[in-house]
Amino acid sequence: MDWNVMVQYLPQYEKAAWLTLRLGVAGIFWAILVGLVCAVLQYEDERPRPRCPHRHPEASV
Repeated sequence: MDWNVMVQYLPQYEKAAWLTLRLGVAGIFWAILVGLVCAVLQYEDERPRPRCPHRHPEASV
């Protein structure tokens, strides 16, 4: 194994490592953001329901 070649490509490995970290952090951020938006949308859809459903006029006959 030629160490000169390894040293020559070392800066590219460093750039790749930082890129991987930035993509990972960005992915986590977007996952949290999308999850919060979905949770808010799901929470807003649930309206309080009455305990006694209203009767239809036909049911009282």
